[in-house]
Amino acid sequence: MRVHTRLQSDPSRDALDGMRRVNRYVHSILAEHTELVPLEDAELVVLGGLPIPKQVEVPCLVFTHSQLTDLGDWRDFVPSLRRCDTLIINSRSDERVVTMLGGTGFCRKEFLPLFADTELFRPLGVPKTQLREELGIPTTGKILLSVNRLFPAKNVHAAFDLLAVVQREISDIHMVVVGTGPSSYHIDLEAYAKQLGVSVIFIDGLHATELNRLYNASDALVHLSLWRENFGLVPVEAQAAGLPVLVGKWAGLADTVLHNVTGYYADSSIQKAGPRIAWQQLVDPCVRLCRHPPLQYAMGRMARQHVLRNYGAKLFKTRLISILDQWEKPGPKEMHPVVVPPLPDSIRAVHELLI
Repeated sequence: MRVHTRLQSDPSRDALDGMRRVNRYVHSILAEHTELVPLEDAELVVLGGLPIPKQVEVPCLVFTHSQLTDLGDWRDFVPSLRRCDTLIINSRSDERVVTMLGGTGFCRKEFLPLFADTELFRPLGVPKTQLREELGIPTTGKILLSVNRLFPAKNVHAAFDLLAVVQREISDIHMVVVGTGPSSYHIDLEAYAKQLGVSVIFIDGLHATELNRLYNASDALVHLSLWRENFGLVPVEAQAAGLPVLVGKWAGLADTVLHNVTGYYADSSIQKAGPRIAWQQLVDPCVRLCRHPPLQYAMGRMARQHVLRNYGAKLFKTRLISILDQWEKPGPKEMHPVVVPPLPDSIRAVHELLI
């Protein structure tokens, strides 16, 4: 098959950006399994997002990366799809959204969960104190970890609320926040941590190998994002490293954690002000994990095995190759634009499918 790719896969940023690592791996699979050609010679174009460029006259395979749960993207970009195009869907919640918003006259769809690089993200077998000293973070006490792009929808302030309550039970506890974002939000987070009286260490984006060391140095990941998580790479990479996770049951995050086995969920709900995570449900599990290292170790082992069985890179490769092998050239009628039903007036209808 002759394929042209348009994926964001700048090698200089792959180590710092999870989605770019995904795109680069997809590109390597295509290079191995298909013939990569210029656009004018292609039978299929693989894209890293919508819209479909106007100059593309052949079918497209589209990795949408969180575009499917945004009404603005549906309004602006989805009409560019044709029935011959294929959307890659990474979570059951996105699948529900596409079924509701796309209706019957929509394009092709394939379900393909993303992956963690289990050779890059893995248990190191090095004492936590040694790793913490090398990373320059507190060597005593417990470490909760938050890894996000820093903006309000990532809900990092709720992680601070959780830390403040857990601190009543475990006095020597810290949170390390890894990520970059608008300086105004960073300043707000620093002020909120000071207001709560909690110990928070901020670190800019880390190279993936250093991030894996930080996963190994920590006691649990806290991930309460309310963003449009089409999959949620961070909790999967943390589990691959053998770290138990505390997450909100929201969007793609609801697929990848085994409650009471590899970590713990907190319920999500839709309020008048928007979606909310019941982070209070994670207080007791967090305290148990911090107080009982054997439980933490056992859950970490189960987390690693869970990722190896369900979200490894080799399994992703096998699934993607299967999609490519089963792809069929479209008939003339499939080249017509999709018919998009009227969109709901409120994003609430979409949010209700992400719980």
